[in-house]
Amino acid sequence: MLEPGWKYYPALKLTVPFAAGIAVTEWLAPSVGMLIALLVPLLAWLAMLLLTGRAGLGIPLLLSVAVAGGLHGTVRSSHATEGLDGAMISDAEVIGRVTGDPVVREYRVEFSIAVDSVIYRNSVAHPAMTALVRLVDSSGFNPALLPRNGDHIGLAGDALFPSGPLNPGGIDSRALLHARGIGMTILLRHASSIDIISRGDRALTDLLVDPIRDRARAFAGSHVGGAEGGILRALLIGEREYVDSGSRDAFMRTGTIHLLAVSGFNVGLIALVLFMALSWIPSRAMQFLLFVPLLGLYVLATGADPSILRAAVMAAAFMGARVGSRISRPLNTLAFAAMLILLLNPSALFTAGFQLSFASVAGIIIIYPGLERPLFAKVGGLRHRAFLLLPARWLLLSISAQLFTLPFVLYHFGYLPVISLLINMPALPLTSIALGAGAAGTFAGLVSSHLAAWFGGTAYLAVVLVERIVGWGASLPVAGLDAVGIGIAGGALLLAGIVWLALSRAPAELICRMVAVMLLAGLLIAMRRGSDPLLRGRLLFLLHARNGIVPAVRLGDTLTCYSSGRAGDSALEGRDREELRRRIGAGFVREVDIDTIKDAAGDGAFVINDMPREVALAGLPVIISKSAARTILMVMVDKEPMLLVPLGTALDRGVVLAYDGVWRSVEWRDDADRGEGIAGTAETGR
Repeated sequence: MLEPGWKYYPALKLTVPFAAGIAVTEWLAPSVGMLIALLVPLLAWLAMLLLTGRAGLGIPLLLSVAVAGGLHGTVRSSHATEGLDGAMISDAEVIGRVTGDPVVREYRVEFSIAVDSVIYRNSVAHPAMTALVRLVDSSGFNPALLPRNGDHIGLAGDALFPSGPLNPGGIDSRALLHARGIGMTILLRHASSIDIISRGDRALTDLLVDPIRDRARAFAGSHVGGAEGGILRALLIGEREYVDSGSRDAFMRTGTIHLLAVSGFNVGLIALVLFMALSWIPSRAMQFLLFVPLLGLYVLATGADPSILRAAVMAAAFMGARVGSRISRPLNTLAFAAMLILLLNPSALFTAGFQLSFASVAGIIIIYPGLERPLFAKVGGLRHRAFLLLPARWLLLSISAQLFTLPFVLYHFGYLPVISLLINMPALPLTSIALGAGAAGTFAGLVSSHLAAWFGGTAYLAVVLVERIVGWGASLPVAGLDAVGIGIAGGALLLAGIVWLALSRAPAELICRMVAVMLLAGLLIAMRRGSDPLLRGRLLFLLHARNGIVPAVRLGDTLTCYSSGRAGDSALEGRDREELRRRIGAGFVREVDIDTIKDAAGDGAFVINDMPREVALAGLPVIISKSAARTILMVMVDKEPMLLVPLGTALDRGVVLAYDGVWRSVEWRDDADRGEGIAGTAETGR
């Protein structure tokens, strides 16, 4: 239950203007000097009020905190790449210091470096930025020879500066990488391109964390194995790249993709286990001193994402309040966790993970009590029926969390998982069992291999049941609804409506406002879809690709993309096409190689020339050609004007054309911050 009055929430009073300052300065992009010029008189005003003992400290204090937040965000943000969006420097030599141990993924290795200097074309630059290094070595690599945290290294590869969306509905890799404090990516083809100049000293935390990760990987592989072992690795230490694409897609469609990430839910379970394990110690202070470092090790082992940090800070604050016999107000603790994360990384404010994590917990704190009290008051015997009590509480928790996250889900993903409430109810407890068994089994091997095998079998059964439930949900035709992102203004309006809902005082008022908010969400989606230029007429999409362009059209329920060979294709381009499919409401993406098309082959095109290969689309006056032409032009075929599209044409960004007797250019809306897509894949770069 929330206490009335701001005086009970000092952290919330400071965090809201601090975050607002970060957001406003990101939008307006003022200089550091301008912000300092604003902050100095505000601090002088505040000091004068303090010295004279006058009232009215609130306004100058809040303004000072807001400007300080904006200054902090501006100083910490990387602006070294302005004007270089999408640029690439081939064969650049980079020198820097490794800022984290390499992450060995299924097909690549990734690590970040703090850049000291970049050498290219006999020029030297010293950008103050962090770079993400990706090593894709087909010859294999020895992890023992890779650099480690703190090493000073030199490397030679292609430096790529991320760009905004290059295709309609595409991924905004610039926003995603900048939110992680990354200014560029460096692509290496061979491990031999890395030269370790000097070794850094291993931190004590690395020596403690690495064995935990290794034991978790070994347990998931040997005692669970297969696709289920990959899911368990995602649950234990956040390595989602070993989850097969079919399972990942099913989790996405049912709105349960959060189960595959180490999240606040996982941290909460670990914190509960630690609390129970330490509760036998008489001294609460000693419990706290042991609880915090043990939980901190788990946070470090799982990557310390915003949702993980949020849960860990809240758990530590609860233990701290318990030591001091103080009342712990969850909303104030939540705000304190947000402030701490924003101080460490102000760019986290703009990530979907941060927003969804804090919104879901805020919804549970604010809305859940208002739903629980009237339900238990109306159904008096519910508290005494355990088989009904737990499902009812799970349902109310899910409703509370999803109401607050609704604006962010629609804004970032443009997808509404209708069936998520139904699937989450059985999937969450089963995930808890799998996580608990996996965590216990990770260390049980130190005692007995038979005990580890028992925990492995338990984790395997729980994961299999989760897979079956999620797979069944994904197979339903009403698993989710594709919706165009509602934009910043629509998201802000919907969030204001949900805050209005949270201020309800009576159960009837709460229900009426909840219905009003849902109607508002439907209206915003309908208005956005009605005004979306990509949902009109007969459209031709000329998509930006690495080695030219990919023409695409919608044929029935399928977005059909035409290219010649797949050598130039990339995973990022594939995700862009998938996002475009979702944006226009198509059900499938189909890739067609024009070299394999035969007359009347049913691919929406027919061959009109073999040398060079040229095909004409069946429903639009378009010829797709492999000719040496480098520009798109109109040609006459049997006295009919047709658009000739050479696949080798270079485009800076995707182009959309509409045909209504003549070809016209369509300005597609740049929903830039919908970059993570429904998969939440924040690991891309151009």
